Formats: sequence, C-alpha cells, structure tokens
Amino acid sequence: MDELRQMVEGLSLEKLIGNPRFKLDEMTEREFAALPTLLDIDNPHVHVKSDISDWRIMVLTDEVDRKVLHIFLVGYIEKNGRLIGSATSNIRGVTGDLIATSNSLYRLLNKAEGEMDVDQALHLCCAMNRWGWGRTLMLPQIHY
Repeated sequence: MDELRQMVEGLSLEKLIGNPRFKLDEMTEREFAALPTLLDIDNPHVHVKSDISDWRIMVLTDEVDRKVLHIFLVGYIEKNGRLIGSATSNIRGVTGDLIATSNSLYRLLNKAEGEMDVDQALHLCCAMNRWGWGRTLMLPQIHY
C-alpha cells in the first residue's frame, strides 16, 4: 500500500487518468446549485443511508462527445471514518444538506477543501476499477 501511496501522492486526478479523451473534475458550486430540488424528503419512508464528511462530487466527462458519463460521490462515513464511493448516473436532487443519488440518500456534512487527499484518490481509483471504468480511463490498477 505504501508503494501505491507514493505513486498517487502529488498526482492530480487529471494525471491519474491515462486516457486523454476523458476528464474527471470536481463538480463546481454553480453545477451543484443547479441540481434539482428533492420534493419527497418529508416522506416518512425516506431513510438517510449515511452522513458523509469531507465529501466531493466528481463528474466524469467525455471530452470528445462533450457529455457527462458518470457522477461519483466520495467522502468519509461520519460514523466510522470509512471511505465511501458512490457511483450514480444522475443525482435525483438536493435539499439542504441531503443529496439523493440514483440509489441512496446521504446527508452531506462538511465539504472537502483543496486537493483530494491520497486516501480518497486511492479509494476513487479502486472504486472506479471495481465499477468497470479502470481500463477505459487507463487508471492505475488499484484493488483492495
């Protein structure tokens, strides 16, 4: 794991992706503000899966076709400090501190600041490999 840390440390996400056709960027404040509003939050059957701290929403785009391919929520589960990576084809909406991906509802606590840390970068590479994006993006083959 230390070798992987050294390989990833100091690399931007842009440099981790070996295929120049694709770009992975953090969602901007403007893009986040433009997300739809959730309407069914007061539903008693709605269950928040986890509280997420130091979160980022990453957007994978195809630079040739100029289209969004996938969205990834990465951060730390507040209860146990474990890393989380949630892949989604869309974000259903946001309300206050809640965000609904295509498959789960999360409470967003503090947003991450600055560059992505090494642990999140390694976890994102591992998750993206597991979700089938590794070869297409020419990511380092990180699995754990």
